[in-house]
Amino acid sequence: MVSAEAPEAEEVLYFGLRPVIVFRIPDRKGGAFCGVVAYARRMNLMFSDGARLADPYSALVGSGKKDAPHLPVKDKRHRATGTSD
Repeated sequence: MVSAEAPEAEEVLYFGLRPVIVFRIPDRKGGAFCGVVAYARRMNLMFSDGARLADPYSALVGSGKKDAPHLPVKDKRHRATGTSD
């Protein structure tokens, strides 16, 4: 999805507490603009400048103060059971 919208972006994979794929524009200072964080039952699409994004449908979670604005993506089976990660 991200690659289709920003074909010039590079994907950089980081391993820490969780795998994270960061999308960045090459040769641009601070070029990272979003990332995908993987959890056991869901993933989050994080936005570097998410606090400044227009969100007319209130789809983003997180205020940008304690946690980065992100779009949670859950498996349909996970949503149906109501369990959390």
